[in-house]
Amino acid sequence: MRAAVRSCSGEQSSIRIKEVAQPVAGDGQVLVRVMAVGVNPADWQVAAGWMDGARSSQGPVIVGHEFSGIVEHVGPGCSDVSEGDAVIGRTDSEVAGALAEYVAVDESTLVGKPARLDHIEASSIAMTGVTAWQALVEAAGLGKRQKVLVHAGAGGVGATAIQLARHLGAYVSSTCSDRNLYYVLDLGAHRSIDYSRGRFEEIASERDVVLDSIGGRVTLRSIQATREGGTVVSIADQWTHPEYVPTGLDAMAQAWLRWRCQRLARRRGVRWLCLRTRTDARALRAVADLYESGVLRPQVSRIFEFEEAGDAIAMSRGLRVRGKLVVAVDRKVGRDASPSEGVLWDSQASYRSVSSKREQDEDGALRPNGDEEATWSDRPAR
Repeated sequence: MRAAVRSCSGEQSSIRIKEVAQPVAGDGQVLVRVMAVGVNPADWQVAAGWMDGARSSQGPVIVGHEFSGIVEHVGPGCSDVSEGDAVIGRTDSEVAGALAEYVAVDESTLVGKPARLDHIEASSIAMTGVTAWQALVEAAGLGKRQKVLVHAGAGGVGATAIQLARHLGAYVSSTCSDRNLYYVLDLGAHRSIDYSRGRFEEIASERDVVLDSIGGRVTLRSIQATREGGTVVSIADQWTHPEYVPTGLDAMAQAWLRWRCQRLARRRGVRWLCLRTRTDARALRAVADLYESGVLRPQVSRIFEFEEAGDAIAMSRGLRVRGKLVVAVDRKVGRDASPSEGVLWDSQASYRSVSSKREQDEDGALRPNGDEEATWSDRPAR
């Protein structure tokens, strides 16, 4: 079979399409014919060698984690899926291996593909959806009439988190670049904040929950933006990956910043949680149900052909991608699909809503007319 294989590790690594041995479904495993694969930061981390220490196999390093596909073969001991079923899932972060024509995974990690989504859309939800769920629902316990700040709201996790937080009945503020202010509002945020024009901790202060996907000093400022008794959930690589080991002065600065965050959190009475997302079929099933019902909408901004997998992974490292990038492993699903409604092919272009009027504050924040945060806590829950 063909697979997207890392040619070498480190900063100069590259991804090439090569012929490799097709995996075999073992006990409790399922062989899936992959239709499409969502691209995530974890993919370039695998390419850079971050996960090498945790790998037990010495075979070729195949990148890719979240996927959508068709069950090709069911291994011994499997009873919940059948050949021909359309499924979605993700591999372990350390193992990867999804960006190939076939992948073998544990049956327990798969759920049925939401019928209203095509394979391109469905391939984009397993990692970002589960990350948002684990951060907001399980770690933070976000509830009705609470105020949440979502950083990088135009990104893959951020776009899902905004929609999920609105579904949970929260008041949602989100940071983003100037070109994404309207896009973030149309995802469901009550207020979007241009991080280059104002200090978000002053514009969106006293938050019940902050979802921090940036790290660095943004984590420190996020703790400042959180009320006493509130929660900051950090999913940034800097705090969650043991493979991220800075050296020299960087290591000293990292330790100093961590100490400052911990001290500030204790002083302010804030819970600071560092979350590394994990494979969780129950959370994935809950997220898939929300996509099936239309509560959540996939946000695919660009579709790459299989041969362009290396370009997709390189672009994902740029941290300026709107929504999700997807690689169409099966050429037919790539031809038949198009980017999600409301998201442009060109993920670098400006987005402007034509569906609703907005008011812009002097500090660069945008909000819908008449939707004032001050009265939010007095409103009935959605």
